[in-house]
Amino acid sequence: DDGQGDPEPGALSGGAGQGTSTGAGGSAKYTASKLPENLCENVELGRLATQFDKQSAQPTVNRQLTTTVSMMTCTISRQRGTAAVMSLLFIVNVYNDPKLAVDQQKQGLDNAKLNDPTTRTLDGIGDEAYATRTSGGVQTDSTVGLTLEMRAANLRWSAYLTAAKIDGAGWTGQERDQFIA
Repeated sequence: DDGQGDPEPGALSGGAGQGTSTGAGGSAKYTASKLPENLCENVELGRLATQFDKQSAQPTVNRQLTTTVSMMTCTISRQRGTAAVMSLLFIVNVYNDPKLAVDQQKQGLDNAKLNDPTTRTLDGIGDEAYATRTSGGVQTDSTVGLTLEMRAANLRWSAYLTAAKIDGAGWTGQERDQFIA
C-alpha cells in the first residue's frame, strides 16, 4: 500500500483518533499508519552507496504515530575507506492537516534562504522542494552539509547529509558538486 487514499477509521495521520477531521487544509492524502514501519528498508542511496561503500554503523529507525504530526526517521552512516565518512538523516512527517504541512514547508524554505543565499527550489519533486547547504558551522574545508526538503500534499520528507573528510584533505569543488549534481 502506498499510504494514499481514504483513511481507515482511527488511521488518521498516526493511527489514533476518531472521525476524518481534515482541519483547515482539506483532506489528508497520506496516512502515516499505512507507511512502512522501517523507513531505512525503503531508502535507496543511489550513487552514495558506491561513493561511501562501507556501512559504518547499523541504520537506526524511529516511528512515532500521533493524531497531529506523525514522524518516521532513518539514520544511515557510511564511510569511504579511511578517507571520509557520511551520515544521512531522513525524516518523514505526515500531517493530519495538510495546511500545516504547507505552512511548515514555506517556513523551512524561508529560513533556509536566510541562512544560505544559494538555496534553490527544485522542480519535479513533490508539490514543493528545495535544496540548501546546512548552516551552523557545518561547512568547512573538510565537511559538507546539505539539506533537501520536499512536500507532497500532507507529507514532508527531509534528508540531511553530512560528509567529512577524515584523511586531512579538504573537499575539492568537484567533490562538493557530486553531492548536489
